[in-house]
Amino acid sequence: MRRPGTLGAVLALIGDGSRNARTDGECIRDATLALAQIVKVREINERFLINPRGLDVIFRMMQGSYKSVKRHSLSVLQNLCQSRAANATVVGKGGLRHLFALIQNKNDDIRRMAAAVVSTIARTIERREMLFDNHVVTLGLLMLRREFLDKEEAVEMSLVDFFCALASVPAVRQPLVRSNVSLVLLRKLKTQHMPLETLAKIFKCELSLASEPANHHRMLEEGLLEVVAKAVFVDLPARFGLASLSVLGALDVGGDE
Repeated sequence: MRRPGTLGAVLALIGDGSRNARTDGECIRDATLALAQIVKVREINERFLINPRGLDVIFRMMQGSYKSVKRHSLSVLQNLCQSRAANATVVGKGGLRHLFALIQNKNDDIRRMAAAVVSTIARTIERREMLFDNHVVTLGLLMLRREFLDKEEAVEMSLVDFFCALASVPAVRQPLVRSNVSLVLLRKLKTQHMPLETLAKIFKCELSLASEPANHHRMLEEGLLEVVAKAVFVDLPARFGLASLSVLGALDVGGDE
């Protein structure tokens, strides 16, 4: 598996990732499935990232019309993005745009798989590698505004994970607040029911944004204190019991804050 030529042979079977590259759809499907497995090998993972065709082919296949190929392409990214170097490369090449497009797909499995990759990236990427992409932020906020069904909790969590990761980067906190991220999250706290873990991450995101002094005035105008106080003293104890307030302990930043 580690021998030179393995990766090239699999990519040759896939072609250029376009619909008309090959007429044998099963060949492309199986080759993509094989690729999802071999990128687990560290040496092949590294070679794939520097291969000029690697990610571009996967991104094109994610835009195709075959559900099975989309699923296997997402499996490639899921296995690839177990390393921080891969996460940075995927983000740097615009991979989040393709993933967010698939989070809106009509197929439940594809939505959940795309969401899982976004969560993996958000939770493992080095924060300095997170980039503010206005297109991705706008798309993410449009999706986050709606109320999610129980079966879509993983999709909702992936969006919250993404904004938490972005908010942890000092350089992008002000652009995030200007994009109304804080306001959208506060409205979710006011109007929607969600799992305790999601609530905790929203609090964490708001805390990160509020740690930037330049954001204080706007976030106060949006009603940050009112919403947080109601959540802490009314909503959380009523819905989850007093023990649920312990989730806030992990969000403490220390000092006078």
